[in-house]
Amino acid sequence: MAEENDYKDPKPMGPMVTFAEQETLYLSFNSENDGKHKETTKSSSKKNKQRTDSRSLGNILTISPPGILEFDVVDPNKESLAVITLTNISPKQVLFKVKTTTPENYRVRPSSGIIEAGSSTEVNVYLLPGNNWNVNRDKFLVMAMQMPEDTNDSDTVAIWRTTSRKFILEHRLRCTLNATPVDEELPENCQKLQSDIKALTKKVDAMLDQNKELQTKVNSINRGGNLLIFLVGMVLAFVVYFHLLMYPGTPLDNVCSRIFG
Repeated sequence: MAEENDYKDPKPMGPMVTFAEQETLYLSFNSENDGKHKETTKSSSKKNKQRTDSRSLGNILTISPPGILEFDVVDPNKESLAVITLTNISPKQVLFKVKTTTPENYRVRPSSGIIEAGSSTEVNVYLLPGNNWNVNRDKFLVMAMQMPEDTNDSDTVAIWRTTSRKFILEHRLRCTLNATPVDEELPENCQKLQSDIKALTKKVDAMLDQNKELQTKVNSINRGGNLLIFLVGMVLAFVVYFHLLMYPGTPLDNVCSRIFG
């Protein structure tokens, strides 16, 4: 469960807006606060019943995606991008701010700003390389409020610091990975290399099968050779024994010389 001070400003990227204040958040991921959030968005949800790809934040802002921020990971060694679309549905300017529980893993551009009435802003969220393993535990928080009356919109930091919490609406997004199948995204030369590897693997398997067959034949020949040697030995022994019976008292050397001489 995310505690109130778990959300922090993400890393800056290029000319993105950063926050000087060190503020904490008062909403956490529990059933009580979720119930309060559902009550604040109930009326606008009815009006947007057909629109399932976004969520209304009070009567001032719609957020897309509504609940889960998906990162399409094609190459784990490169940044992965997810986009949050914020649309101002109110007649006044809306201030927004985006925070995350793990700012060291992400870059957000822009992380805050002002949306004119009837306009939309895309917030690009970059997952940094090497941080894929723990994405499912990460969360983002979108904060929004209408521009207060009689304020200088150039000093948004001061506006966020001085505005009462009751005028700030918040919406939470959970993160997930949407890993792209490797076969679909491999470059053409890599696909050819993969095909060559598969063909080579088949050839190696075939050679191993042939080797097994040859080994079986060699073993069979060895068994046949051993049997032949045994039979020859038996014949020679019988011949020697026969000569000894025919010529009793003949020295064995003379018998062998007669047989082999």
